[in-house]
Amino acid sequence: MPSKRNHWMYGLSGALLLIEAAIFAAALFPSVTPEYRAYYLDRSTDCYPLPVSGAYRLGDRVSFGAASEGKRVDLARCGWRDPEARGSWSDGNRSMLRFAIAPPPADLVLQLSVQPYLDAETPRQRIEVTANGTPLETFELVEKSPAIHRISVPSDIVGTTGWLDITLNYPDARPLTAAGSGTRYYAVFVLDVGLMGAVD
Repeated sequence: MPSKRNHWMYGLSGALLLIEAAIFAAALFPSVTPEYRAYYLDRSTDCYPLPVSGAYRLGDRVSFGAASEGKRVDLARCGWRDPEARGSWSDGNRSMLRFAIAPPPADLVLQLSVQPYLDAETPRQRIEVTANGTPLETFELVEKSPAIHRISVPSDIVGTTGWLDITLNYPDARPLTAAGSGTRYYAVFVLDVGLMGAVD
């Protein structure tokens, strides 16, 4: 007949097995945000969004050049290289921006001053623009000179959170390998960004 001590040992062993199973399950299926999973676990993106302030005054055009680094870092969440004199290159297949704004009473316009990376093997660069997860527009760049593009942002996309998260996807980003710096993906050089009222 099993003793009380044996019952206690069996119970303890069972509890330890349950704890180990829970730890194993947590390691296999961690409860994390979709962004964390995509960047750290699935490796499906190289753009992990930083918790930037998004500080922004509606109507301003923020340069992405080195001289405006203070304002730039408030908006640039991920997917950007260090700024150069006139602007910043995108870094990878995706870039993100965040604007902290009050819910607007009317539609807005996102304005991007961009210059594409083009070469013999990359005759175009497409930019797929989404706002708070909602697809807005895809436009194509085929000229090397800088150009201004304006994308309509419906007011209801901002919602009540006050955050406007803009994602720029680059399906034609060009991978180039340089000695000592690994592979970099070239898509667009951004000179400045802005968010205006639709009638500005």
